[in-house]
Amino acid sequence: MSEELVVTPGGYRPKSNVHFVEPDHAIKMIGGRIMKMGPNRNIMENFGPLVQRPPGLPLMPRHIERRALVYPAYGSGWICYADWTNTTLSPVSSFVTTWVVPPAPSTQSGQTIFLFNGIQNSTMIYQPVLQWGPSAAGGDSHWAVASWYAAGQNGHSFHSSLVNVNVGDILVGRMTLTGQGNNLFSYNCEFDGIPLASLQIQDVEQLTWCIETLEVYGITRATDYPATNLTTFSAIELLTGNAPTATPSLAWTTVDQVSDIGQHCTIISNANPNGQVDIHYGDVFSQGNFLNRILEVPTTFVNENDGTWLMTDWDRDGIPDLVFIKTANTPSGHVEVHIASGSSNYQTRILEVPTTFVNENDGTWLMTDWDRD
Repeated sequence: MSEELVVTPGGYRPKSNVHFVEPDHAIKMIGGRIMKMGPNRNIMENFGPLVQRPPGLPLMPRHIERRALVYPAYGSGWICYADWTNTTLSPVSSFVTTWVVPPAPSTQSGQTIFLFNGIQNSTMIYQPVLQWGPSAAGGDSHWAVASWYAAGQNGHSFHSSLVNVNVGDILVGRMTLTGQGNNLFSYNCEFDGIPLASLQIQDVEQLTWCIETLEVYGITRATDYPATNLTTFSAIELLTGNAPTATPSLAWTTVDQVSDIGQHCTIISNANPNGQVDIHYGDVFSQGNFLNRILEVPTTFVNENDGTWLMTDWDRDGIPDLVFIKTANTPSGHVEVHIASGSSNYQTRILEVPTTFVNENDGTWLMTDWDRD
């Protein structure tokens, strides 16, 4: 029987790989193994060796684990983000971002929304996270904050206490370099004024890629996003080195991975300090009016009513494909699956096959990667 999967920043992972780190405890690398240290610097738990990924590229969003092949139309994983890579010869010593807890979504679908600034290397990501909905740390239909330190697919994930916050609260997510030696680095991640949501890590590989991110799971309609146009990440400040610190020049790069309803990231200012990055939830953010069409195109299919229409990234190229499950009046007498590729703008069919099912209309037809192959 497969182990239960739980959602975390970075996607779904086995429940046994998610670990709570108590206040005044820390995660420390010792001899290539991940340890939880107690307040008296004693080893409390050994999580085994850290699986290192090849250097050169950031961990996320390349190593997000999604639960199923069928994704909601409004995206899954990192939706949009801004990133900056530290190419100076000094480590990032402080990374601070301020934002306001947005209004609650106007509809509830069991969705999870993560908003965060963060810093990562090729193996792990470190982040103070604002969360709506459930995650492995807890939560429900309300906003809460926690700090996380996580690997990619099937790797370990560590989190602080999850602390409830209120709409309109001003959050300051702060990551600070607390020590370095022998090419190893120690950091603290926290929200100003919320000590229970802090998480210390010690003697880890340097963290170099900085991000401002919107990440979601289980969004099924536009109104599952916060009931506002955008969230502003403001007062962004990055320092490098120590004694003295330096203020590097920043040039944030935006990536809009999903833009079904106009979700996107905008660089308002590259200033340092006082930079600003805006995360937009879409043009029809929470009204449900669906006034703006973003695609109008004829497809390879003739008009058809004898079946079910779906969209899924069947060929896993990152572009949703159009699926027609024909359940009646098929030449074979069996239910048939026909798929037009999104990459061809729905002009080319990439699958046409009868199934083991005889024609059947007394039910609901869906597609999912049930056996995770």
